Amino acid sequence: KVDDESEDGVPAYPYCDDDACERQLKHTHLLLHLPENEGADVLTQEFLIQHYELLTSILHDDLNVEMPIWNEDDEIYENRTFFYRDVCDKIDAPDGLESFYHLIPCNRMTVLDCFQEGGFDFVSQGELDLLWLYLTVSDPELKSMLQDYYGIQGYADLPSIYDMTDDEIKEQVSNGCKGWVTNIEAMQWPTPAIVGGTDPKEFAEMDLSFGSAFFTQFIISDTKKTAPRMDISLEESAVVTKMLEAAFSERIREHFGFQGTTVRYLRHNALYEILNDVSEQNIPLLVKGLILMGSFCILSMISKMVFLPILSLIGLAVVFLSVNTTYWIMAALDIPTSVTTNSVLPFLAIGMGVDDMFILLRMFQKTALEEFGGSTSGSDVDSIKIQPLGTVSGHSCLTVTMSEVGRSMTLTSVSNFFAFMLASMVPVLAVSSFCQSCAVVVAVNYIVIIFLFAPIVGIFERTLAPIVVGKGKPDPDAADAEGGGGAKEGFGMMPCRLQQSAAGKGLALGMKAILLVTAAVGVAKIEYGLSIADIAPSDSDEYLFTEVFQREFSFQPIKVRTGNTYADIGGRQQEFIDTIELIEENEYVLQVMDYWLPAMVAYLNTSEVCPSEYKPVDGLVPVANYTEALEWWISKDSLSVNIIGKPYMSKKWLPDRRQLEAVVDIYLYNLWETSDYTKMIGEVEAILAKTGARSNIYDPTYDELSLFGMGVPFTFFEQYMTLDKYGLQVGCLAMLGVWFVGIVSGGIYCGTVMMFVVATMMLELLGFIGFAGLKFSALPMVTVLSCIGISVEFVGHISSSYGAASGDANDRIEHVYTHVYLPIIDGSVSTILAVLMLGSSDFNFVRLYFFLPYVAIVVIGLINGLVVLPVLLSLGWNRFGGKGKRSLADSEVAVGPGAAPEAGSGGGVELLAVKEKEETL
Repeated sequence: KVDDESEDGVPAYPYCDDDACERQLKHTHLLLHLPENEGADVLTQEFLIQHYELLTSILHDDLNVEMPIWNEDDEIYENRTFFYRDVCDKIDAPDGLESFYHLIPCNRMTVLDCFQEGGFDFVSQGELDLLWLYLTVSDPELKSMLQDYYGIQGYADLPSIYDMTDDEIKEQVSNGCKGWVTNIEAMQWPTPAIVGGTDPKEFAEMDLSFGSAFFTQFIISDTKKTAPRMDISLEESAVVTKMLEAAFSERIREHFGFQGTTVRYLRHNALYEILNDVSEQNIPLLVKGLILMGSFCILSMISKMVFLPILSLIGLAVVFLSVNTTYWIMAALDIPTSVTTNSVLPFLAIGMGVDDMFILLRMFQKTALEEFGGSTSGSDVDSIKIQPLGTVSGHSCLTVTMSEVGRSMTLTSVSNFFAFMLASMVPVLAVSSFCQSCAVVVAVNYIVIIFLFAPIVGIFERTLAPIVVGKGKPDPDAADAEGGGGAKEGFGMMPCRLQQSAAGKGLALGMKAILLVTAAVGVAKIEYGLSIADIAPSDSDEYLFTEVFQREFSFQPIKVRTGNTYADIGGRQQEFIDTIELIEENEYVLQVMDYWLPAMVAYLNTSEVCPSEYKPVDGLVPVANYTEALEWWISKDSLSVNIIGKPYMSKKWLPDRRQLEAVVDIYLYNLWETSDYTKMIGEVEAILAKTGARSNIYDPTYDELSLFGMGVPFTFFEQYMTLDKYGLQVGCLAMLGVWFVGIVSGGIYCGTVMMFVVATMMLELLGFIGFAGLKFSALPMVTVLSCIGISVEFVGHISSSYGAASGDANDRIEHVYTHVYLPIIDGSVSTILAVLMLGSSDFNFVRLYFFLPYVAIVVIGLINGLVVLPVLLSLGWNRFGGKGKRSLADSEVAVGPGAAPEAGSGGGVELLAVKEKEETL
């Protein structure tokens, strides 16, 4: 239907938004037809009749749209009716037959082309017969030429499905099906392309015994070609095409359960729309995640400090502000966005940013409660009051807090930043852009926490942050229970006491060993691959189609084309032919389609009017006259040129008139697993590598023949050729960044332990991916890289806290648990809450490849950070020169032997601690 007229009186066409009214290129609609019972044979008369009736019903003449078209002669709008055949792709009419263009069949790939019923989408069989009658009466020579050279035939000469047995049908289909132009390979459909579940040996021996599904491809034409065909403008043609496509799609969906069979359908731009949808930021999920995290912030921060929950909400808002700022910076730096940066990065960035916020607030809470939060226990309830915070040794609580946690926050942020920046050096766009985005997120998060959120905490401390206190001396145990790592001897300190014992250390190391062995087993289970069905929603047409297609069909078309703009194609004809012949011998190559060079040579050899200087010699066109001969062939052999594809020539007004590119279509088959694709790509690339280098494709002085492959196998599977190599490079560079920052912060031993723990955490995550049955590709590798940021949050804060402590190994372990135990738990819960909404995504891909790994890395991080890391640090800190404060054992030397402490001072140890604290402040 057409919308109401706009203000200027011109109808506003539906579907005409954005560039819909611009020229649209040729595209396809794909249909699968299979029995309701899986495993049933489709190569039977009964099912083939159902298939014929299905396609006939879909393309019945009532598939049409009406649209007002501007009549320039009468200057009015007139309603016109348009049919599918008006927009379907067709070859150009041969010379002399332009008036019969409307009788030329649509280009489509179908098993029905093996039978008389292949004319199901003609205007009518009667009109088609008139065409052959006209040719016979008016120009028998032309008809003879069309039949003998092109092989043009009417479907009436083929056998009918209704007159054939099942065995005869199998024999007819086993050698492929031909379109109405039988002598041109581009109009021939190999059996694996139209019949699913076929064994390559069967159709090679013409003994096809079984088929599981039929594949049909409909082709919609370029609007530049349909506009003159329908005698309308280019803009009107685009709108008509959109409307007919919508009607066509709806008609197919109406036939999904046709006569008890199963129909699957894929629109030409469906996968693009899915990728576009999954790449969009999911605002509702983000809002739900923020609400969930806000609730957790309030509940986790309820304490004697009245305004701490409000501060936590402000911190969450500041982190969310940093995420938005990140996208502005990414745009300014021209960092590309993708599915990971748009749909996943916001949740990941919030999770990582809130970690630092919790670390800061928990230490602020601990400092304030230890100094001013006296015990509220007892019966003297009237003694409880609210008072402002004071100072600690002349310093604010915020100053003391930053002196304790600023170091670890800086360590984790710098470590993450360098890890991601080093990883972004890998030449894989999806990986490098994501790593750059993560580096920006880390930097912005750090800046806003330190320079925006921390001052806000200071403002609250000085003006609006009273604390509930009671009579008497402050109770450190109670303060620690509320603001630190847990009660001194309560449940929260049980792991600490266990780790301080020799048995506990052995248990932690044994647990790590079990994790590593399990991870190694899981890594061995990892399979490469990425199914489009994983990306599409599980109940969508696209998911249902791709799930069946990937199971039943091993057929894939590819192209081999020149990559050097200035290649001397005419002077390297033999090299080109030899390369294509080598590819044709590959085990995965089903058929090399006709391409311009053999077709041109054949036409020049047989044409009686071909100039003698163009005649081929030894199967090659004379180099000196190659361009002229090519142009002459294009002008004369219009039918072959139109079907095979017109070679792209430079503009006539250019001084160097020549062929700019060469393309060959190749059909592949027997591609079932990722290993099949990678093997094929490796073998084909090895052949193509023998041609010229691709690095010189824009050099006008470089005329070598440079060839490369393109198509779905190369687009989606070539990544696996170098995935291990680049994955290892990225991992090593990231670990180098962690190690370097660890050395600067705590010495060589600290950096080495940090690097080891983070690296093994990534190994354990890969093991989880293997056990979970997730396939590995470039995008899951990006997920693993992003988990480096989460893992550093565990490792960095704990290592920094361990190094900042005084005393022996057990004292340092206790310092870790009393200072960062609870903030690490808070950060873990907040990270899970941040990514929890990803688990409710409509896209199975997001749930499998982002949500599950992020939850897994949090669990792995808790085990390694709170259980394994303190033990590893304690084993060699003093022996290998870890940096940090002097131990309590050294305090006697610092104070001096025999020095008597002042009464009530707590001894030399306390004096040293005070001195060190002042220096730190």
